[in-house]
Amino acid sequence: AMTCCRLALTADANYAPAHNPLGRALFNARRSEPARAALVQAVRIAPNYAEAWHNLAHVLRDANELDQAEHAYGHALRLRPAYRSALLNLGIVQMAQGRPNDALGSFHSLRTVDPDHAEACFNLGLCQHLLRHYDDAKRSFDRAVALDPRNPRVHLHYGRLYNELLDTEGALEQFRHALDLNPRDPEPWAEIAMVYEQANRLEDAERAVAA
Repeated sequence: AMTCCRLALTADANYAPAHNPLGRALFNARRSEPARAALVQAVRIAPNYAEAWHNLAHVLRDANELDQAEHAYGHALRLRPAYRSALLNLGIVQMAQGRPNDALGSFHSLRTVDPDHAEACFNLGLCQHLLRHYDDAKRSFDRAVALDPRNPRVHLHYGRLYNELLDTEGALEQFRHALDLNPRDPEPWAEIAMVYEQANRLEDAERAVAA
């Protein structure tokens, strides 16, 4: 892919549709600085190129330049308001900045575009849990599980919600689902041990830690 893009740019150095996939390919190859340069060039040549702004935002987010990444995702969305990946990633960046209310709006916007977007439902649940909108969080996690039942992250975080609500059996059920899907993940075991400890089931907690 990179070779083809470079050949295209040899013919026309200002051909933005070559700079964009070149930047994406370089980023996927973990060559962040050349990727950034290619994508900056793409948006300089074609400032209305939503996909190039979106891909540049990925590079910025990966470099932990979250303010700039948010700006780039927002620019992509101004050009293409129903851009699913940009809406999702904008919300994730807003969450990383400690702004769950703003992220909530981004994930709701994504669900307006695509009501069955599993990652949108999952991330909505995370925001709602943080904001202590517990009933809404349960509905969002329920929907995420229905849409993507084999995602261990959904079960892990749903279990944490149940645990915060002091629903021991609900929490254990979700943590065990997470373990079934990813037995090598230590987090569900640690969460199970914590649930047992809170319920004064110390022998069960010791077995969970030993596992």
